[in-house]
Amino acid sequence: MRLFADDMNAFVHNDSTSLEAFWKCLATFCEASGSIINHSKTAFRAIGGSQPDLLIDHGCKIIPQGQIFRLLGIPLGFGVSMEQRWNWVLAKLENKLNYWRGMQINLAGRAMVINTFLLSSTIYFLSCWRPKEQDLSKLDSICRNFLWTGDHNRRGVPKIKWSICTSHRDSGGLGILDIGCMANKLAAKWMTKAWCNGEASWAKLIFRNKNELALMGFPNWRNLDILTLLFSPIPVFPKGSNLVCSLWKSWNKVKSSTRISEDWKWAAGIRQNDSIWFPIQGIRSVESWNIQNAKKLWNKGFKKWKHLWKQDTNRWINFEDIDPSINISHEEWNTLQSRFLAWDRHKVRLLMGHDMPSSLGLKWHNGNSLSKIPNIKETIDYQVNLNKKWCLSWTRLRWDMKFMAIWHPLIEIKKSVLLWQILHHGIWTNLKASKICGIPPWCKRCHRSIEDVSDIFFTCPNSNRLWQVVGKRIRLQKRLSWQQALLGEAIGCSATLWNAIRGEVLWKIWRERCAFNFGDSPKEWSIEKSLFLLGKRIVNCKKSPPFRHHQVLLLIDNKLKPKWAPHEGDERVINLLCNVI
Repeated sequence: MRLFADDMNAFVHNDSTSLEAFWKCLATFCEASGSIINHSKTAFRAIGGSQPDLLIDHGCKIIPQGQIFRLLGIPLGFGVSMEQRWNWVLAKLENKLNYWRGMQINLAGRAMVINTFLLSSTIYFLSCWRPKEQDLSKLDSICRNFLWTGDHNRRGVPKIKWSICTSHRDSGGLGILDIGCMANKLAAKWMTKAWCNGEASWAKLIFRNKNELALMGFPNWRNLDILTLLFSPIPVFPKGSNLVCSLWKSWNKVKSSTRISEDWKWAAGIRQNDSIWFPIQGIRSVESWNIQNAKKLWNKGFKKWKHLWKQDTNRWINFEDIDPSINISHEEWNTLQSRFLAWDRHKVRLLMGHDMPSSLGLKWHNGNSLSKIPNIKETIDYQVNLNKKWCLSWTRLRWDMKFMAIWHPLIEIKKSVLLWQILHHGIWTNLKASKICGIPPWCKRCHRSIEDVSDIFFTCPNSNRLWQVVGKRIRLQKRLSWQQALLGEAIGCSATLWNAIRGEVLWKIWRERCAFNFGDSPKEWSIEKSLFLLGKRIVNCKKSPPFRHHQVLLLIDNKLKPKWAPHEGDERVINLLCNVI
């Protein structure tokens, strides 16, 4: 019997004695707790034998064949395939998105809806089973359609690659969860938990056919140790049920992107219990060696490190003491001796297999414990594409700092999204529309040049006039360049404050351009008033860290650590903004 909140699930033998005893227990429970069981909402199914009359007489329903029901929130059913269960999950998610259809939400708001209302509920299902790749692609399609059109049933033109949108905000994305990466991480957690709880019944089901598993490219090597299968650099060829195969496939992806920590005291247990022919990637002092020599040694009987250990003297076996019938060459023995230098010779119990290494203390290379699967999402070198678009040669670190500065709380989210789209050239211009719709690529406001991102927001005379007004109001000594206006290069104040000013100007330019293209009259709202309201909002803000402080990013342990420090030029610019009108 399993209880979860107000739900109860029970498995009872299909005989009158067991059913009457179970019904009597329910009556006792209801009398003691004051609860009442709603028989009209109670359903049952007899797996073997006839349907029990006791439950039918009390008004309980029979679960029909092929109908999906929920067990602790997980969709199950008799005669229901995995594809039908996943389609049931997608139908529930689509009903949730119907509430948001047609609402005027910007990209950041839609990304929040996807993470909060869509993918968060999907993670619960993914923790119980691993769908196929084509099933996960259906969920990705729903998320993409909703992000770009606001309607999951209508396909829109993506302005920016989906792989960029699923990156972290500080890395140039929108922070949308990568559902495929998340599914692999959750499946890998089941593998590590099964290894740590090897005596549990569910763990034995996962590893029940481990003696039949082989490595890709070496089908004749069987009866491998479970540590060899889990932590080998060569992927495992999955075999078994669909669920077990999907778990092994996910684990292959995880271990190809991660490695065990180089910390000696945690890695020694894995290394010394591994097969002797097996080099583990990323472990210090262990070099890859000839796989042909490894195959010969494996076939000659050297399958574990303890086979090379002399138990009576607790020393390594010398070459002269090896049984001549083994017929091992001196070159092969030197290969083994070169690997002996990496072992800690005091770990005798581990070498003999007396103490199996535990996952407690075992870490990945990023410092996380083995139970916490690190992020296996491949880092995208988006700076290469950005440098091509902007004709620059900036490093990834410099681009990361640009993206970090546009998501400040005092910058309105719709303006931060506009800054993000401009950096990625994700604005729908007449030049892009001409390649798809065939409309003229010329700028409709000045009719002088082709409309691209630079023309809309800087080179167009209407836009350039606004930048001149801003330069005069904050008393700039030099004329603004396109890098300062479009990329956020600082002009004597912090990058965050300048991004807030840029957001006001670029938002006004964008609204006027859209109103002109669609034949609407633009709102009579001067840029001076926008800057004045921005200055007042900064002065009245009591949030921490203060807006007058700029974020200094220090590179510590190959990671950017934020530090807030006061900026000398911010006070002058803020005072000028408050006195614009």
